[in-house]
Amino acid sequence: MTAMTAYGRDAALPEDLTRWQCSLRAQFPIITGHAELAYLDSAATAQKPQAVLDAVQTHLTSANANAGRGTYPWANASTALVERTRDRIKDFLGDPDPEHSSVHFTSGTTEGLRTIARDWLPALLADGDEIVVPFADHQANLSPWLEAQQLLSRQGVRVRVRKMPYQRSSGDYDPGGAGGVGRPPDPLRRGHPCAPRLRPEHERPAHPRGGGPGCAGLPGRRPEHRPPAGVDGRP
Repeated sequence: MTAMTAYGRDAALPEDLTRWQCSLRAQFPIITGHAELAYLDSAATAQKPQAVLDAVQTHLTSANANAGRGTYPWANASTALVERTRDRIKDFLGDPDPEHSSVHFTSGTTEGLRTIARDWLPALLADGDEIVVPFADHQANLSPWLEAQQLLSRQGVRVRVRKMPYQRSSGDYDPGGAGGVGRPPDPLRRGHPCAPRLRPEHERPAHPRGGGPGCAGLPGRRPEHRPPAGVDGRP
């Protein structure tokens, strides 16, 4: 898509881009085994490069055990591997306070969004708050927020899920039409059009819950830490 946009549908790809594409495809056995195909469904199922397949195979044949659940050598090795991976992710993301933050692994984006919507967000919401949702997105980015609304409704908290407007001329979302800022770097940032719209603290009623629904199913979680800057590095 990038190559077609930059160089035109009929233009020849530059040599360096062609080499990069070939080297990238060569890392995926399933792609090299079907060289005539172009895989476009990565959002649903990500194919695995050889490095990942090798790492999984090594783990399954050398130290396969539940992390954090045992004290025998395989379990200790699995626990150490998971903790090292968490530290590397924090370093990759530039976490400014790694000692007071945590990384949680999920099976994919759907579970990750559902965990945020059901376990983290509800404790922050009260009557009159809003969640602005891009309804034209994948179902995985719609269902979790509606589920959070239903959970809160059963607890007597009325939260509105609003549809993010879009520009009919281009089909793109119109963040400004949702009353938020125009740039889209950080959807969990206060004031961003995709962020929950929370009323000022002095206007919010006392919250009846000590934690979000489902928190009991995730023991030992530490408070999430978010750096003060957006993901684009701007304050």
